[in-house]
Amino acid sequence: MRITFLPSLLAFSSFWLAAACGDPSGRAPQPARAAGGASTAALGSSAGGTTSAVLGSGGSATHQSQTGGATSAGTGGASQASGGSSLGPNGSGGNATGSGGGGNAEGGTAPETGGGSSAGGASTNGFDPCPQVGPCKIMAMGDSITFGIGEPTTHGGSYRVSLFHRILAAGKSATFVGSQSSGPEMVDGVAFPKANEGYPGALIAPVQGNDDLSIDSIVSASIATNPPNIVLLMIGINSVASSSPVPSAPGELGGVLDKITEAGPNALVVLAQITPHRDDAVNQGGVAAYNAAMPGLVQARVNAGKHIVLVDMFHAFTANPNYPDQWLADLAHPTDAGYEVMAGVWYPAISGYLH
Repeated sequence: MRITFLPSLLAFSSFWLAAACGDPSGRAPQPARAAGGASTAALGSSAGGTTSAVLGSGGSATHQSQTGGATSAGTGGASQASGGSSLGPNGSGGNATGSGGGGNAEGGTAPETGGGSSAGGASTNGFDPCPQVGPCKIMAMGDSITFGIGEPTTHGGSYRVSLFHRILAAGKSATFVGSQSSGPEMVDGVAFPKANEGYPGALIAPVQGNDDLSIDSIVSASIATNPPNIVLLMIGINSVASSSPVPSAPGELGGVLDKITEAGPNALVVLAQITPHRDDAVNQGGVAAYNAAMPGLVQARVNAGKHIVLVDMFHAFTANPNYPDQWLADLAHPTDAGYEVMAGVWYPAISGYLH
C-alpha cells in the first residue's frame, strides 16, 4: 500500500523568526485565546485574483499558476487552477482538476484509494470525515501564517478567507473551529467563521530553556475542545527558518501528526510543505531538509492506516519567479495574493470530502 506524494523539492530556512512572529526581536505577543465563531458556508459569489495549485502523479509534479484580473467579487478575470493531487492510503490518487471563472478553483479531492478524482462527498474507499448534514468542521492549525499576518486590513484571516470563499462558491457546507479568532466579519455576504488554531511565533515542539508556545503542546487539547473533521496543518517555519535550524524538526512534526491522529482518529489531516522565504539562501537551508522529510513521515503513517495527505505549498509559490514581490508581504508572510495561492492548494485537497 503506497501513496504517491507531491514532490518536496526546495524548502526554506534562516532567520524569518522575526518576520514570522511579527516582532523584530523574534516573537510576537501571543494573541488572547477567544471563542471563534462557527457560521456555515452557503452559496456565494466568485472573486477574482490568483489561484495556484499543483498536480502530482507518479512522483512528478506540474505547477500551474494563473492570475485573475480584479479581486472584486464577480468581476475577476478567468482564473483556472488544476487541483492539487491530494494523495492518501492505498493508491496513487487521481488528479483533482477544475476551473472557475473569477478565481474560483473547483476541483475534487483525489481519493485516498486512487483511481480518479471525486467531485464531492466521500472518497472512493468510503472514508468520509465530514457529516452528511451540517457543516464540515475544519481546524486550520499553525503559526502566524495560519492566524493571518501580512495584510491584515483586507485578509487578516489568512488563507482561510479565500478558502471559505471557494467553499461558498461551490455550494458546500463548512466552518472553521478553534480557540483563536481572526479575520473579517463577512465573506461574500456570509458571516466569516473566525475560529482557528494559528499562533504567531509558534514552534513545532518546545525547546529546552524556551517558553515559547509550540503546536505540540496545544494540539491534543485543541482537538478535544473543538473536534474537527478536517485538520489543515502547516507548521515549522519558526523552528527551521533560522541560522541554526532545529535538526529534530522532522521528528517533532511526526510527533504532532501522531497526537492529531490519536486525538482525532476519524479526521482527515492535510499536511503542507511550508511556503518559501524571500531569500533563496534561506530556502536552501534547514527548510529544504524539513520539507523533504515530510513524504516519508506521511507514508509511514498512511501505511499504518492513518488518514493523512500531503500538499506542496512551497512549489505553488516558487512556480511564480516573482513570488517574493507578488506573493510575500515581508520575509515570509504572504500578501493577499499569496494567501489566495495557499487557498488554491488547500481547497482541492478537501473539496471532495465536503458536502
